[in-house]
Amino acid sequence: MKIPKEVRAGAVAAVALILLYWGINFLKGKNVFSEQTLIYALYERVDGLSAARPVNINGLKIGQVNRVFFHPSGDGSLIVEMSITTDFAIPRNSIAKINAQSLLGDKSVDLILGDATEKVLPGDTLRSEITLSLTDEVNKQVLPLKQKAEHLFGSIDTAMILLTGFLNEQTRDDFQATFESVRKSFESIEHTSSELDGIVTENRVRLDEVIKNIHAVTEALGDNAEGIGDMIGDAEAIADTLNKADLGRSLRSLNATLSQADSILGRVNRGQGTVGKLINDEELYEELVQASEELKRLLMDVQLNPRRYVHVSLWGSSKKFDKEEVDQAEKQKQMEREQEKKAKKDSEGTQ
Repeated sequence: MKIPKEVRAGAVAAVALILLYWGINFLKGKNVFSEQTLIYALYERVDGLSAARPVNINGLKIGQVNRVFFHPSGDGSLIVEMSITTDFAIPRNSIAKINAQSLLGDKSVDLILGDATEKVLPGDTLRSEITLSLTDEVNKQVLPLKQKAEHLFGSIDTAMILLTGFLNEQTRDDFQATFESVRKSFESIEHTSSELDGIVTENRVRLDEVIKNIHAVTEALGDNAEGIGDMIGDAEAIADTLNKADLGRSLRSLNATLSQADSILGRVNRGQGTVGKLINDEELYEELVQASEELKRLLMDVQLNPRRYVHVSLWGSSKKFDKEEVDQAEKQKQMEREQEKKAKKDSEGTQ
């Protein structure tokens, strides 16, 4: 049986159309003979993602983007329709993330698998994410540096303004005057120190004499230790009597006295008053030496006439010495001390 030409022409045209349809879909990456599952993802922006771009799982292509269109709500969001050709069970909480495949800007959708037990069904909408572009990444890294640089330049500008205003002609003159004043102050301090050194050098002999007199007084106190011990015993008896008295008023008076003493000591530390002028005041020095001599005579009188100064005593009456006898006893003590010193020097020279 002979097939008519019209039938053969129609069959060839049908086969050609089928091959054309298959070829076009093949070029688009579609396999019209495999089962496909359509799923969706909602994005605010897609950064150049277009149809026929691959959909991957761990780098393996499992489908492609069918189309990208605006959401019917009209809010400007975009819906990406993806055709999945694999039978791999995709968890329902997976994320469809748009990534850049190359520096030229080619995009793809990578599915980041979740851990849900429920699987994606046809028509489901996945959660979406988008990777920042290279420009966005650079801007993200550079933005903190840019902000710090702007802040630094602002600080430098402020510092330069302050420095310019600070280093004007008047300020420079003030600086020079300040340095000159400091220099003069150091010169004055150096001059004062030199004068103090000279004063100490000139009065070294006097200071040595004062120290010797104080040492003599100390020796006199040691010689009269027994009598002083008796006086201390009497003082303890007096202290027992004072302990029974009301000391509140005395303490308040003592506090006031201490305050006055503190004020006096402050004046002494500042070089005021008699003590502060001891080194330069010849008359005061002579009076101090005379007072030292009088103190030695007083101690001698206390040793010889203790009842004249302390009326509370644990011993009976003793002989009273007049002024001439006290002077004679003091001279005798002085001679004994000189003899002892001479004997000590002779013994040292012999050794």
